[in-house]
Amino acid sequence: MWDNELSIFPDELKKLYDLQIFELRGILIDETDQQRIKALLPDCKIMMSPSCNCKTY
Repeated sequence: MWDNELSIFPDELKKLYDLQIFELRGILIDETDQQRIKALLPDCKIMMSPSCNCKTY
């Protein structure tokens, strides 16, 4: 998913049981969403850029 213009990370991510690495660097994700994604995929290595204050709707 690296360097895409993603802004929605649905709860269904938790169904990706076998996902080992989730590459999200280059995507502007605020701290709240970063923590939520990490909670959805606790056994997955998730790589993200530093959080931003960039909520866009």
